[in-house]
Parts: sequence; C-alpha cells; structure tokens
Amino acid sequence: MTSAFRPPLWLWAVLALSTAVCVWIAAERHRSEASAKAVHLTADLNDISLVAAASGVTLEAALLRLREAGLTAVAVTEETFEDLLESGRLAAVPGDAGRFVCSDAALADRIEETVRSRFPKSPGAPAASVSRADAEPIPLPLTAQAMLPYGVGFDRTACDLVRVSGLALIARAANPPSADLDGVRAVIAEMAAAGAEGAIFSGDQVLGWPGHLEQVADAMRDAGLWYGSIEFARQVGNSRMTAEMLDRTLRVHSMSAVEMIRTPLDDVVDRYVRAATERNIRVCYLRPHGQAVADPLDDFAQFIRGVEAGLISEGSAARTPSPVKAPEVPPWAQAVVAVSALALTVWLSGALGAALWLRVSAGVLVSLLLVAGFMTEDMRYPALVAAIAFPIWALLGAFGDEPARGRGAAWAVAAFFWITAISVAGGLHVAALLTDTAYMIALKQFMGVKVAHFLPPVAVGAYLVLRRTPWRDLLECRLRWLDVLLLAAVSFALALLIIRTGSDTPAAVSGLELQVRDLMDHWLPERPRTKEVFIGYPALVLALGFAAANRRRFLPLLVLLAAVGQASVINTLSHLHTPIAVSGVRLLVGLLAGGILGGVLWLVIRQFIRGQGPSSR
Repeated sequence: MTSAFRPPLWLWAVLALSTAVCVWIAAERHRSEASAKAVHLTADLNDISLVAAASGVTLEAALLRLREAGLTAVAVTEETFEDLLESGRLAAVPGDAGRFVCSDAALADRIEETVRSRFPKSPGAPAASVSRADAEPIPLPLTAQAMLPYGVGFDRTACDLVRVSGLALIARAANPPSADLDGVRAVIAEMAAAGAEGAIFSGDQVLGWPGHLEQVADAMRDAGLWYGSIEFARQVGNSRMTAEMLDRTLRVHSMSAVEMIRTPLDDVVDRYVRAATERNIRVCYLRPHGQAVADPLDDFAQFIRGVEAGLISEGSAARTPSPVKAPEVPPWAQAVVAVSALALTVWLSGALGAALWLRVSAGVLVSLLLVAGFMTEDMRYPALVAAIAFPIWALLGAFGDEPARGRGAAWAVAAFFWITAISVAGGLHVAALLTDTAYMIALKQFMGVKVAHFLPPVAVGAYLVLRRTPWRDLLECRLRWLDVLLLAAVSFALALLIIRTGSDTPAAVSGLELQVRDLMDHWLPERPRTKEVFIGYPALVLALGFAAANRRRFLPLLVLLAAVGQASVINTLSHLHTPIAVSGVRLLVGLLAGGILGGVLWLVIRQFIRGQGPSSR
C-alpha cells in the first residue's frame, strides 16, 4: 500500500473492529436466510380446471396429481357478479333488466350475505334484485351494470376441495369500487372463512386503497393471513401494504401467459428457480406453458416437477414458506460500522490533499448524515458514504503514487487480491448498515446506487491525472485528437454506466449481452456482474501490469475502469434481497473469471510492449 494512502494505526484498529462486526452481522443474516428457504409452488384454480377438462379428468383428480408433482398451494379468486352471469348461475329475467334469478340456494345465500356485509348502509328502494326459490328476493343497491365488478365471496365448495386435497389455499380478491371500511373488512373475513392462509390481491391496486390500508393490514393479521407482494407488478398501494405487513409478507414471482408462450420451458423453469434462490421469492405463481400438447395436465405436472427439482438442487424445497426476517442488529453494532465509515472518509479527504477547511466540512457533513441515520432509523446515508470511500481508498492505496521503478509481478498479484478485499469489506459495511427486513424483501432499495457507481471512478481518475499534471498545466496542454476521442469515449461509457445502473433502467440490454448472460448462467455457479467480469477486473489486471512494468501513460484510464468494477463489488453486496451466500459466490466467480480474462489480455499486450523502453507518459 502506498505511503500516502496507508492509514494510521488507530484507523486500522477501527476498521478491523468494524469489519469483524460486519462479518458477524453477515453470518447472522446468512443463518436467517438459510432457515427460510421453503417456497410455495402455486397455481390458479381456473388454470387447473382448464387443464383438467382438456385432459378429461375431474378437478379433484387434477389437484391430487399436481400435488404429487410438487404443487403446494392453489390460488382461488373471488367470484364477481360478472362471473356469475357469464357462467349462467345467475340469470337475468328477460324483459326486466333489474331482476335476476338464482336457482342455487347456497349461492343465493352467499350473495345475500355478501351484499349485506358490503352494503350495510344502502338506503331507499333497491335498484335491482335476485329472486330465489322459497325465500324473499335479495335486494341489490346498484343496477346490474354497476354491480358487475363487485365480488360475491369465494366458492366454498371449490375452496374445501383444495384443502381436502392437501393443498394450501391462497385467496385472491380485487379492491371493490368505492368500498368503505366495512366492505374491505368483509372481504378479509370471507378469505378467512374460506380457509385461506394468505392473500394475493388481483387488479391494479391492493385491497383497501387508498384510505384503509392500515385497517386491512390489521384485519389480515387478526385473521392470520400473510400478504403476497407481487414482484414487478407495480400494484398501486403495494409498498404501503408491504410496510404495514412487513413481518407477514411473502414475495411472489409470476409470468404472464404471453411470457410463458414466448419463453422456452427450460428457461421458464430456470427463471422461477433463480427468482426463489436469488431474490428471496417465497411464492412461485405457476401457469401452464400454453403449448398444444397431448395431455395438458401431464405437461403442467412435468413443469411443476422441473421447478421443484431446480429448487431442491439449490438447497431449497417446495413447502409452506415463512416470511423473510432480518436478524436483530443492535444499535451499538451499527454505530461501530457507521463511525468507521465516518473515520475513513475524513482521513481519506486528508490523504487526497484536501485543505483543512474541506476536511472539517467533510467531517461535519458525514457526522450529520450519521446522526440523521440514527434519528430516522434509516442508515442509507452512512451506507452511501461507505460505498464511496472504500473503493477510492482501495485503488489509490495501490496507484496513489508513482515509484521511480516498477514494483514487480509479486506486488501486482498481491495488490489484485487486497484491492478487492478492501472493496468487499466496504460492501459488508454497506450491507451491515442496511440489514433490515424492508431491504431483504426489496421494499427499500439502497439509495445512491448511481452516485456510488459514478463518484469512485471519477475521483480516482481525476486524482491520478491531476497528480501528474496540475490544473494550470493541464489547461495549457495542447490536446491531440486521440486525447479528445478518448475523453469522449470515457464520458459516453460513464454516462451509459449511470443510465444502466439501478433496478429500473431505461436502457435496453442488447441481444448479444443477453446471450452472454445466458451462457454464464448455464456454465457458472452464479452469473457475475458484467461490469466486474468484462470491465472492472480486466482493467485492474492491466493497470497492475502496466504499473509493475513502470508504464503509466494510460494508467489513469485503466484505474478509472477498474474503479467501475470495485464500485460494482459494493453494489453486489448492497442488494439485500439477494441472499448473502449467493452474492458471495457471485463475487468469487467474477473475481476469478475477470482475473483470468485480464491475465490473458495482459499476456497479449505485453508482447507488444516488450523490448520498448519504460514510459511514464
């Protein structure tokens, strides 16, 4: 480590203590994640009914067959007035638009019970009615057209059949239009009465939106129901409901029918398995693949067996899951980690040559961020400080000065590993500060991901350039076309990096990159991040090679690119919805694959520079 960026003994002691605390928190988190690997394999009752009919078997036989294949739960959707009319179980009286007939006594009783519970304050004469045998007509508060989207409870016969078949029941219901508190509570009561263990809301909004989410959450807790948060669905109210049901939320992954048809079956299976093992998904919502086959039920069963086998191969299992829960991190542990990040940042600002007033300002700013984190019980700001400081220190510790002679191959090999070790320690600091259930179920995301990717490369590159050429001399330099083009290329690459970084990126992934990802998914234990394996680590190997050979002309650019990879290491560990064991394997694979790629590139480049004199330009 260069003398200018070698921390004093007291800072080494602080960093050693905080790193030990981070490792302990990571171990506790791994223990929590390892104990909650069960996954519900769930199918919709309507889909099961369709494949059963197409295969010529009863619904009961289909349920038993799919349970044997690995299915653990069935989702039953609340029926609506529109469903009853379309199925013919509720018929409109010809010539009288306001009157309906229901010949099923049990269904009529359910309609009456539902209308009474959801419209308890309906005044005046009914707008429509449902006639039934040997009983008074059921008054409806709205016209037939207005009643279409309203639910009428769950088919108890179907629900009982699901539970008798040994499968868990998951209730699905939409948010009733203009529903009051009594109406949404009635929906929860109907779910519980049907025997459901959890609820996944259908439609574009959660039940109770916008004014009754807290009451819905309380009612679900009282009924013993968990809440299914659908990944990527963008359901209105999902974030607030997840926050209200934080300790009773299961993440759900599903594919649309169109996606299922367009995607090869093996890729569909792989997608569900990866969702469960890499993103803390606890409910896999499965659908028939949609292709024309001789036996649709058998095809669906084979699909379920494939997902179950994939889960087992990854150390998981198809059974009733429990919600993901973060380990309890005591405040003193977070304080140690946050203070360590503060100390490193203030010291680093001095090592970078900042004036005293800048160092004091940095210390005050970071201290305020630390206090804000503890006051709001949200450590995102201290985590952002750590995500920026550690990769800068890691790289400048190796490249921060210019020795008169090259350092040699042994130094380059050692530096490759301890640079990455420092970044991994930084990532563990970020993860320790963010270890919370809200982050582990992706309710919250690490803020400043783009900043943490942008600042370290720019800071490291700028420092190395300005160390060799002061500002005044740099402004007076005569630029060449090669320098201009190189600067433009680097600027464009950094801009693209910022645009493509984050969970919601507007930049499309190219077809070639998708093919490369598929190959890595197939051949590697975990797919490393592209920024690490194809940019960061190869650039780091080349930078170390050039530095060891005392060739420094393009060193700032190479170190800048290497910083992209080290920032990505931090980002990998900051994704707390990915189990830490998966992140660890991903980092190791990226280190080895990227190091090998960089080594091959260096062997090729070295052939071109061998025999030339050393250059520091």
